[in-house]
Amino acid sequence: MAASTYGTNTMKNKVWLTRSQASHLNLTQNQELSSPLVRRLFERRSKWYYRWKRLTNREVEDWFDREEFSWGKQRILAREMKEIRRRVDFLVAFPHVGGQHRLQPMRRARRLYNWFFRRGADAVIGNHEHCVQPAEFMKDRMAAFCLGHTLSSLGVDIRVGDECMENLSIALLQYVETEACGQLSVRYTFSVVKTYKDSAGAYHTRPMHELIAEAADEGERGTLIDELNIIGGRFLGRKWVAAEPAAAEHPFDMISR
Repeated sequence: MAASTYGTNTMKNKVWLTRSQASHLNLTQNQELSSPLVRRLFERRSKWYYRWKRLTNREVEDWFDREEFSWGKQRILAREMKEIRRRVDFLVAFPHVGGQHRLQPMRRARRLYNWFFRRGADAVIGNHEHCVQPAEFMKDRMAAFCLGHTLSSLGVDIRVGDECMENLSIALLQYVETEACGQLSVRYTFSVVKTYKDSAGAYHTRPMHELIAEAADEGERGTLIDELNIIGGRFLGRKWVAAEPAAAEHPFDMISR
């Protein structure tokens, strides 16, 4: 199931969901300025708007991930999760949460992930930061805060700092099997993928092991392996060197935190 923290860029494009449209989304909170009354107060820069924000907003770590009043959205989402949980063996939540271009998950993202786990999620795979962040096991379950930014020219034509490396992303592979005792066994591996532009101006996204195998010379191969180790290490949250750089998958050998 997917869940969204808010409607991205609503304050910029001035498009707010209608009540009917919002009923088809798993929002964890209201969109920014979704109330017409609050919107008018904001447009007039009324002192009452800022009093409202102080009343309803908690800490703001990032302009792109402000915490809005939930208006019961989380209660609705929890009820839907409970219903889905009865009908599936493995429940994955895909929240849209976080700031932008941060290399570490934010406090609010951790709070929201714990919220999902307490309501029965077996794994939470998030996105929004546009660059790979460390993943970990929370309560013995997978918590991947951001796998990167794959389907875009961001990081190829546009770079937001050299550290982000938005043209490199993670493909997280999950293997779920039923053991003889009837319990589920879950195993994770990952691959690094890279987005690039060819000489004709076309964009491609390919697994790093294919690019390493096709490298024109040792210099190019070495650069690709360095990128693989940097992104793999960032995803694992520690210094990491691929045992087999040309392997299609790498083990996610993390312990619970």
